[in-house]
Order: sequence, then C-alpha cells, then structure tokens
Amino acid sequence: MSTTLGSRTLKATSTWDTERYSTRDKHQDKEIQRRITAGWIAFAKHRNIFKGNIGTCLKRKVYHSCVFRPMIYGAETRALTTQAQIKLAAAQTKFTYWDRKPTSE
Repeated sequence: MSTTLGSRTLKATSTWDTERYSTRDKHQDKEIQRRITAGWIAFAKHRNIFKGNIGTCLKRKVYHSCVFRPMIYGAETRALTTQAQIKLAAAQTKFTYWDRKPTSE
C-alpha cells in the first residue's frame, strides 16, 4: 500500500520504530525519578516548617514555592506518559500525607 503526497509516493510499512521511543521513555523515567528526588530533597530542607505549629496556608505556600517547583521543573516541555503522571501524582500524595500515621486495628 502506498500514499501519494504531492509528487512523492510514500510506502506504508508495518514496522514501528520501538527502539527510539522506548529509549526516550527510559530517559524520561530517569528524569522523572530525578525530579521526584529533587522534590524530596527540597522537602527535607523545609521539614521543620512542615512539622511546626504553623498555619496550613503558610505550609501550602512553602510547599508550592519550594518543593513542588523543583519537582515539576521543565515539565512544560515534556510530553508525559501515563506512567510518569502516575509517579508524579504518587509522589505528591506522599508529600501531602507524610506525617499521617496509619491506623492500627
């Protein structure tokens, strides 16, 4: 099967260049993990603020300006996969509930 585009004839192929895309995804996984680690490092630097008896509004502002920004740095230029979105969402949930203790039955 072929398609004509202007004066060119393009051949249809049944193969997919998976190596190129899987390599990109592997690099993206490393970058996502690096960004999550940067978020945890920033979170650890400000742990005394999050532990302290400070208002939730101030804690939220510190989180958004000092923790969340390093985690999403450069994300505007990235096309995120579903797996990467899940990893970032899980990390954000862990930041939010880090001080909660599990209930014992």
